Amino acid sequence: MSSIGDFVDAFVDGVTGSSPPEAAPVPKVTGAPPAAVAATKWTAPDASGDGQFTVHRDVLTSVSRGMHSDVAELDAAIRGVQAASGGLGSLSRWSTGTAFGANVINACHGFRAVGTQATDTQTSAAKGLADTASSYEEAETANRQAISGVGSQLDGAGGSVYTAGGI
Repeated sequence: MSSIGDFVDAFVDGVTGSSPPEAAPVPKVTGAPPAAVAATKWTAPDASGDGQFTVHRDVLTSVSRGMHSDVAELDAAIRGVQAASGGLGSLSRWSTGTAFGANVINACHGFRAVGTQATDTQTSAAKGLADTASSYEEAETANRQAISGVGSQLDGAGGSVYTAGGI
């Protein structure tokens, strides 16, 4: 090191009581960065053939029942809040209580409005799931009947052709 560098080190040692930190060694790169990963492309399944698309009506029906149960719990919570808000009139004898009571009553009305909207929405969605399950059941029944009817006609036509071939 040069005499100036020694002087600087000695000066720093004298002022701070320590030498400046030594520079860390430069890291060495030993390999290339990882290659870019190509994005995967999703394509919808082909539902044109038999067995490509399955609807679990029992799951739709079960979820619908669960949603109806949740609606009943939400209705009970709304009734509980309404019942609790009825006792707030006793706060009117106290000036701060009057303001607090008005705020709580407004909050209760807001909860009731939101709860009613949520109940209506959830009831509608549950009905939609139940209707969908029923529609798929009816469609499958109609398809089975149509296939059975075509099959019986083909069986009858095949017998006629066989009989006619024996002439």
